[in-house]
Amino acid sequence: MTAKGKEVTAANLAAFITSHRLCVLNAQYGVALGFNKSLNYQLTQKYGLLLNTGTVDLSKLDYKSPKIQEFLNVWIPNLGLPRATTIYPGYYLFKEGTLVAYHPGTMDPSQMDSRVDGIMAIFGAVAGILTGVLSNNAALGFQTFFDSITASTGLRMFSFFKEILEINDNNYSKIRNLLVYEDDLSKAYKLLRVTPENSDEEIKAARNKLIKEVHPDKNQNEKDNEAKTKATAQINNAYELIVASRKKNNKGQP
Repeated sequence: MTAKGKEVTAANLAAFITSHRLCVLNAQYGVALGFNKSLNYQLTQKYGLLLNTGTVDLSKLDYKSPKIQEFLNVWIPNLGLPRATTIYPGYYLFKEGTLVAYHPGTMDPSQMDSRVDGIMAIFGAVAGILTGVLSNNAALGFQTFFDSITASTGLRMFSFFKEILEINDNNYSKIRNLLVYEDDLSKAYKLLRVTPENSDEEIKAARNKLIKEVHPDKNQNEKDNEAKTKATAQINNAYELIVASRKKNNKGQP
């Protein structure tokens, strides 16, 4: 479930975050994920014209830009999150031009059927149970299951952002942001079916294996391919979240 958001770059980042009282930026590698549709709907219903949403492709950012350096060295640490050399993939909430919350937006593996081995098998089997049998359309089943997972993720993010805005306490926000970051980092490891004890090479190999299993096939249904492309983006973002965390640890940063 995705919605389109304004494209944000290093050049127009400052203008974006000051354009409305509330701004939510989805930072990701590539554009396949778009903006979570469920999150967009909940935010729009709650905050309406006060809200602006956008997406930024982290692979295209100019990390020498002063605004990006401020993002890394001031904004992220002010949230209570570990410093990193690259921007964490995920959703950033700005209030009146100030970054107040971050959510990685990682899919929750606990909502998948853990008895089935392999992401492709998980999506295919559970999707078939949900809608494939009824519609006799495996592609529709795959898409519906993926949409249900991203909808749940969107609701999880909305609940967190709403909590941060309503409590409006800096110390509390720092604690909650760190807890959410650590929880979703754990989800990222589970999604790739690895642990912090695995080597960088093993984690990369696990990522590559999962991507191969959900790689779009030109001979498949277009909607099926779209769902697989989004699943690939989720896997990549989970991997990049782990990489960013490991770079921080390797450099010995606080």
